[in-house]
Amino acid sequence: MATVHEIEQRLFSWAPRESAMDWDNVGHLVGDPEQEVERILVALDITERVVQEALDRLMVGRTSFVIAHRLSTIKNADKIMVLEKGQLIEQGNHDELMAMDGLYAHLYKIQYRSKEAK
Repeated sequence: MATVHEIEQRLFSWAPRESAMDWDNVGHLVGDPEQEVERILVALDITERVVQEALDRLMVGRTSFVIAHRLSTIKNADKIMVLEKGQLIEQGNHDELMAMDGLYAHLYKIQYRSKEAK
């Protein structure tokens, strides 16, 4: 089982040595803005993947309750419960919820529309 320290080390091991920011003028990107935005998005994708891999390892053989806004965090769960205003409105695994074409499917399509278009 991974420790918190191991997860932290893994999360930050991918970080580039040079900064994408000009720290003397915080908030001003260095270089071409489109390239800098792409670099930031790649870093976020890597971070999300590392966190997801760590969570997957930590949850093996356990019953886990996960509250998530990023649906990628729960995509592989055996059972997903969708709450709206405190009420359970949908439940099932990812494929079942996508087939229902309800709130979960709607939110998933919004979150991942840009990734699937690439």
